[in-house]
Amino acid sequence: MDNELEQFTLLWSTAEQVIRLYLNSVIYNRSDAQDLLQRTALCAFRKFRSYNAEQPFQAWVYGIAKYEVLSYFRSLGRNHEITDSEISERLAENIEDQSEKLAQEEEDRNALLEKLLREIPPKAQELIRLRFFENLGYDEIARRFNTNEGAVRTAVSRIIAKMREMVKAAREEEMA
Repeated sequence: MDNELEQFTLLWSTAEQVIRLYLNSVIYNRSDAQDLLQRTALCAFRKFRSYNAEQPFQAWVYGIAKYEVLSYFRSLGRNHEITDSEISERLAENIEDQSEKLAQEEEDRNALLEKLLREIPPKAQELIRLRFFENLGYDEIARRFNTNEGAVRTAVSRIIAKMREMVKAAREEEMA
């Protein structure tokens, strides 16, 4: 569960802003949009085991957000004049506008991460590969490296912190 939560949190942190923008574009009440963002995150976490890692996470969670919006409008029922076809049309326009942007952003992010992974030392690359790509627990990695679990946790934490710095520097370089 700990590993699943970490993976979900990492992926959600990359998708949250785009989902927030989407919800704010179709839900005019900011409080309701924020509630839908939370419901989308909760629903995505509950369904995370069914997520296929070969597809873009943002597109997957975007689909969940879309159904949350439809549910929201349906719950308004007769107190609201928007029809399902109007909702569908609005959603289609937003999906069209944002899907290409989402795909490109995810592609750019993945390319940057791959580049940065090649720049860190081989042992650090191996730790990241084992932890996040092979989904091994800290205890299993510690056994493979003949060390203790705490040392592995610390090393992975430091590698992630270093990679965050590298991402920040790369983004600042792009903006310059």
